[in-house]
Amino acid sequence: MKNLTLSNSTVDKRLRLLNNMRMRIRALKLQRKFYCEKFNANDINLNIVDDDISALEMLVERLVIYSVVCNDTYRDVYREWKKFPESIEDHCMKVFNHYFRKRNTDFDRLNQLFRLKELGNNTKELENKIRDEEKRVKYLEDVKIMFRRNALSARKQELMFRLMVECKYRMKENWFVVFDTLTVDERSREKVFSKGSKVWTNYIRSIERSIGIRIYGSWREANSAKLDGNEFHTYFSVVERGTNTGRLHIHVLHFMKQLPPGCSDPNAGASTPYKREIAGIKKFWKYGYSTPIAVRFNDFDAYADLGWRWPVERVGDRFVSIDKNDSVAIACYMSKYINKEYGKPLREEFVSWRVRMTRKMGMIPLRMILDKMTEKELMMLMEIDQTKRLTMIGKYVPMSLLRREVLRTMIMKMSPKKFRNFLLLMKDYQPKESMFERYRNMTGTVRKFKMPNFTNTKMLIMRGTDDCDVIEKFQMEEYRIFGKIKSFGVTKGCSYARN
Repeated sequence: MKNLTLSNSTVDKRLRLLNNMRMRIRALKLQRKFYCEKFNANDINLNIVDDDISALEMLVERLVIYSVVCNDTYRDVYREWKKFPESIEDHCMKVFNHYFRKRNTDFDRLNQLFRLKELGNNTKELENKIRDEEKRVKYLEDVKIMFRRNALSARKQELMFRLMVECKYRMKENWFVVFDTLTVDERSREKVFSKGSKVWTNYIRSIERSIGIRIYGSWREANSAKLDGNEFHTYFSVVERGTNTGRLHIHVLHFMKQLPPGCSDPNAGASTPYKREIAGIKKFWKYGYSTPIAVRFNDFDAYADLGWRWPVERVGDRFVSIDKNDSVAIACYMSKYINKEYGKPLREEFVSWRVRMTRKMGMIPLRMILDKMTEKELMMLMEIDQTKRLTMIGKYVPMSLLRREVLRTMIMKMSPKKFRNFLLLMKDYQPKESMFERYRNMTGTVRKFKMPNFTNTKMLIMRGTDDCDVIEKFQMEEYRIFGKIKSFGVTKGCSYARN
């Protein structure tokens, strides 16, 4: 598989563990080499790191050879792996009491030329070399900025795509959607946003526990159903800084199969149904204010099934009904915060996250479609051309996301013997040269001319026909899940943030 990379091979827990151990072994060997060059090679610390490398290599062998034979192998190997320090830096500080950080080598050649100039070799040829090298270094810095910007843009597009798919799918499933803005008081900011904080996890867990008990009668039964793949609550959240006050607050979108106990129509018995906030959800957030708003789509949504009245809003001196919006409108509204805040540097050093969401956010429809594909069709999707991009709910499926999910589906369908061979392949798999490394190697070297590869035209036509068949099957399966997709955009007068 030519598009197989170490990044998209981490879709399976065994592959993730294998990849983490292999990376740790390579890093320890490199750090050992640096340590020997700088300090005494006969130091007793070298014996310790050699023992750790041998232990990790043994764990890799156990995971690859016995993971198919014994179901408990992964669990045992994972427990042994967790006994090692969490990061390579912590590991080196424990063994060597020193960590060698990766050094930027892009300026080495330029610094060497400047040293020659300082020694008095100030010739015209040297000046030309310095000028060319400065252009090269500036070019590489521009390439780094471009790659960083493109990676950030791709991540934003993937987040927005997954949120839109989740909104559309949960509306089809007739789930309740709640848009909540959570403020964080001054004394709780570090407690909420710092690394390792359990505040957000406990907040989500309390909501899930309440919903699960209402549906299944007990948390034990609800948790068991959740582990079996029966989701009853998903969420998507993004942190934003206030424009006027500069305070951090959280926008979160909840998708609920049932509302938590104590939630009722805020307009029940009122002469004018202008209220939007659900009082029964405010109790879950204890670190500021909570304004949970029921997101209404049409007269036949989940709230209408409970008999909730359609809300109104004041326009001038009269009340009018709020607009009926498509499910993707709220996703477009949340996307505004993603575009505004994601990737922006924060002033507070303790803030450790900007976006959090359910792990399977927007993945269920895509996985349902891929489960219908044969092994040959999955292989074709894995290697499909960039120009033949697939669409879902009218949006392009990000190629990196598609390949990760295709690989995950292929692994799920593999026989034990085939999966073992795949692990053996990944054990010796070497990371490909990054795009930036290619750019770096292209500068300052003469590229040899390579003759074009004239492929059989008949084979290209046959491959193109097969790709079209796979794309057509993908779109048919999408139609079975969502039905006919209408064109959408940011709906005029979006009222999700209005109370």
